[in-house]
Amino acid sequence: MPDMAEIIDPPSSARGGDPHGRKSKYPWKEWTDGHWRLAVSGVDYTCKDGSFQFVVYQQGYRRGLQAQTRVISGKGVAFRFIPKKGGMS
Repeated sequence: MPDMAEIIDPPSSARGGDPHGRKSKYPWKEWTDGHWRLAVSGVDYTCKDGSFQFVVYQQGYRRGLQAQTRVISGKGVAFRFIPKKGGMS
């Protein structure tokens, strides 16, 4: 029986992006640097503020980071990623 799913080098699109190798709509590698950032509604994202907050929290979980967010009324969502409290990082 032939071997299945052989081991390969990561495709170029998977290097340095999403930890699961998917192409991301947002520059998470840059945005997870610990600085507070403001994602502007209608410019940086087009979904509802709460939906974008959820996406931010998902990225924190996927990357082993804690996401902190605040909705800035009439502007967008402020966020940053920090190491999880009590974590190994």
